[in-house]
Amino acid sequence: MAGNPVDCMTPDFQLPGVVSSDFVGAGPIGEVYRVHCENGSRLSLKRLNALAIDRERLGRNCRRLLVVPPHPGLVPLIGYQIGGAPYFIAHAWVESDTTLASLAGAVREDEAWPLLLDVAGAMAHLHRHGVHHSNLHPANVFVETGAGEIRGRLADVGPGLAGRIHYLEVGESAWFAPPEQLEDPAAWEDGAVERWDVYRFGALAFWLITGALPRGQAAREARDAELAQSAGRPVAVDRLALASAMRREKAVEWLFPSLDRAGELRREVVERCLALDPADRPCDFREVAEAFAAIDRQLASEAAELQWQRTLAEAAEKARQEKVRHQARVIRARGLAAAFLAGLLVLSALLVRYFQRSEHYEQRASELDLVVDHQKDQIETLDRRHSQTDHELRSAREAANAVLNQIGSLANGGDDAPLAEGSIEWENLQKTRDYILASLGNAGDDPARRLDRARDLHHLAHVETRLGQSGEADEHLRQAIGLFEAVLAGEAASPRSAVAQECESRLADCHEALIALIGQDPGDEMLHSLREASRYLALLAERRPNDDEVARRRLAIDFRLGRQWTEHRDHEAALRLFTSVGSQIDGRLSADPTATLWREMLAELQYHTALTLSRTGRQRQAAEAYAAALETIGRLTDGLAPTDGQSVRLGTIYTELGEIFAASAAPVGETMQLLNEAQRLLEPVHRRRPDHIETAMALSRAQSRLARIDDADTRWKDRYRMSVEAVEQLEKALASEPGHIEARLALVELRAHHISLLRDQPSAVQRVLEKGVEMAEAVRSDLTAADNGAIARIERENAKERLASLFETYARLADDLGDTERARLCQERAASVRQWLLTQGAAPDSAPPATTL
Repeated sequence: MAGNPVDCMTPDFQLPGVVSSDFVGAGPIGEVYRVHCENGSRLSLKRLNALAIDRERLGRNCRRLLVVPPHPGLVPLIGYQIGGAPYFIAHAWVESDTTLASLAGAVREDEAWPLLLDVAGAMAHLHRHGVHHSNLHPANVFVETGAGEIRGRLADVGPGLAGRIHYLEVGESAWFAPPEQLEDPAAWEDGAVERWDVYRFGALAFWLITGALPRGQAAREARDAELAQSAGRPVAVDRLALASAMRREKAVEWLFPSLDRAGELRREVVERCLALDPADRPCDFREVAEAFAAIDRQLASEAAELQWQRTLAEAAEKARQEKVRHQARVIRARGLAAAFLAGLLVLSALLVRYFQRSEHYEQRASELDLVVDHQKDQIETLDRRHSQTDHELRSAREAANAVLNQIGSLANGGDDAPLAEGSIEWENLQKTRDYILASLGNAGDDPARRLDRARDLHHLAHVETRLGQSGEADEHLRQAIGLFEAVLAGEAASPRSAVAQECESRLADCHEALIALIGQDPGDEMLHSLREASRYLALLAERRPNDDEVARRRLAIDFRLGRQWTEHRDHEAALRLFTSVGSQIDGRLSADPTATLWREMLAELQYHTALTLSRTGRQRQAAEAYAAALETIGRLTDGLAPTDGQSVRLGTIYTELGEIFAASAAPVGETMQLLNEAQRLLEPVHRRRPDHIETAMALSRAQSRLARIDDADTRWKDRYRMSVEAVEQLEKALASEPGHIEARLALVELRAHHISLLRDQPSAVQRVLEKGVEMAEAVRSDLTAADNGAIARIERENAKERLASLFETYARLADDLGDTERARLCQERAASVRQWLLTQGAAPDSAPPATTL
């Protein structure tokens, strides 16, 4: 082994001094192992494929790299063996499992530049010592945190698409390679490979800032589509086709403007790095690093110049203000002198007149004294009467508030059904409503009685809710919210006063009542009311930490708010709120482990957290959350048979886990075990309630997935019959609610899955295809008609995004069948739906991921 000796072992060759080794992963160039040495150290050893390396080039590069001085941005090379088999390279082990590839789409530009500058500094250090990388891409840059900072660290220097290589299936690294490297990887000498590194850095920087490739994005999307249909088989990149496509894309266009001037200047350096002509790029990374350093010096110089100009302007402004003040003092002094002279003259005249009229005023003063004494007696009498009246009014107000608060608690937590007209309670509440309306009319718009008006409107809304007058209750709740907020703004100087605390408590109640009146529409109005209710209930919980009713209200509102964030596709906000709710429930369960209410809420929370994680593509974390929900529901049942609701929830979770396992590299047996468990739980409930949509959807998904698992022990006829049963039982459930959008879309999806089982039956495929397209058209018509507000905006956008993906799937199926006219129609429908989403609906990058058929 060349260089320093390394103690290591792999399954088919061993080196002394090694305790154990773990297989980490494999790629086009070789396999990676983590080895544990006797001295306690750990190394990363890459065993190289002899056909995928140029030993002469790689050996020369490694010899130089081994003597390169240490650099904080580089993972050090420990040793290598290139001269003979086995071929491998050993580096120090990096503890971080985060790379730039895992940060795609989650990095702002101002956070991305420090990492990119670390990479540029490390590459400049390599080029300065005659070492090239040749395979720079996001997975080769680790992100490490420590000492209060985040640093990028470069790894895997040397192996890659460079030199005389016998055979290499190029994968993800191809998207970052320049076209000349893809066309002729053997032409790496005479400074060419350094310019390849420069281009790869430019592509890496553009991708990390924008989330897209500077060139070749269409080719990458086409390969992703092939991977989605390859059933897990690798799909190699056509290097020459990719290079040709990249050469046709001359200019590089940024997707959004930079945040500041520093970003604009650095983007210009990146654009130079991305030049198609190698001669137009910087010759190596020393020039790139110097360009970035020149930008920093230029910005520092501009900042100093700006500060100098600002200082001069401030000095000139102070001189001007001092001159103006001096002139004002002179004018003021002259004015005071003139006014003093005029005052002396007027005072003299007034003294003369005063002496003339003083005798008359003495007589009038004695008469007025008598009048004042009489009025004082009257005022004292009126004060006593006012105090007594105010005391009686306050007592009446407190009694009325107690009654109306009781009505409000019934409206929020008791029987929500409106009272029967003509009943005694209905008549009493009607009289109460008339009294409150009369009181509001007498109060007018007096600002001093704003709090009283807000209380009356709050009570009036609860009374009207009990009377079934939802429209009037909604209007009065909104008026009460506005008045309470105005009073609360006036108490800003004393936020902990009794008035402020009462306003916060009543605002929380108002928003809760308004949420009940809005209904299930997940629109912006519902989101606003949920956020306000959550905020005020949090303040109320701080003042009353031991109040279980307040805790229950707060958790219910926060949970609904998290689900609303999920519907609005702000998944990170939803996950943060779910985490907060989970910590609150854990605290309640720690105090009372037998509390069934908190455990039921925890199960629902874990289930919806898993759904949200699955929508963001975090399947491993979603599977863990589903498993936690299964454990919580198991504790609730405590060995007893689950209820129908618990069976449906358990079956849905097992179905979701089966989908996750099927999409991963999990063994077929484990996937079938999960789906069979889902079928076992859901089938009894479906037999008892065949028209229940949620049960039918979950059961049909499980059976359809089981039918599509290519298991040698399962006969084709059994899988075909199971797929037919999945479609038929969802059709029967839809008969009870034919307008259910989500179930109809699920049925369209099931029919597309069923087509994959119709082997050599073109007529049957045609019939199923026609039914699927017909139902998709019906759903599209209903969604188009619902644009006027019959369906909530967010639900409509989610359904249209899923419908567009289904139309594209049916277009591919029709094209495979040779039905070009139907394929064209489906493609046009998909394009029109996506155009609607771009112009009126949500942005495509914020939409939830559609199900892949």
